[in-house]
Amino acid sequence: MGPFLEMFHGYFDEQENSLVRTIWSRISQELGICTQCVCEHHQAQESFDIECRSGSIDPLQKVLRHLDEERVTKHLEKINAMIQLKEYDPSCHGAEVVCIMFEVLMYPVLLDDQSLANQFQKFIETIDESYEVSLSTNQQYPGVYALLFFKSGKARAIGLRLSRSMGKLRDYIRSKMDESTL
Repeated sequence: MGPFLEMFHGYFDEQENSLVRTIWSRISQELGICTQCVCEHHQAQESFDIECRSGSIDPLQKVLRHLDEERVTKHLEKINAMIQLKEYDPSCHGAEVVCIMFEVLMYPVLLDDQSLANQFQKFIETIDESYEVSLSTNQQYPGVYALLFFKSGKARAIGLRLSRSMGKLRDYIRSKMDESTL
């Protein structure tokens, strides 16, 4: 993904059927079902940012951030609509649900977009009602802590439950409590 990032700079100036838009559409499809692709996508952006620490790439970063926010929001809207219309089938759409949850919880900067945050709140609450969301214990998900600041008490409760399940936080809090009693 890294070498291709620069071509998205003029994305919004392109025709609807341009090669750049076609490539982004295909990338978006892969990012919707592949957690490894999501990791590589965000790592490429982070590497690009580190390598080009100048202000000259700020416009490109804004375009990429906007494309990601738009892509994730549309994906959440699609999944929320399927759930609401009772068209959601875990055997067909399970990979999408896992992937979108993974991306937002691993890259919580996405939640800075209010529309995306609203869709994610609706999504996580609905999924939790049916399946009681849980996370892999060998992974840290920074976005879990962002849930603690949602307006909805239900989303905050999910965030609290998930943050408690991540052992490193629990261990860190215990170590800080032990230090304060010394």
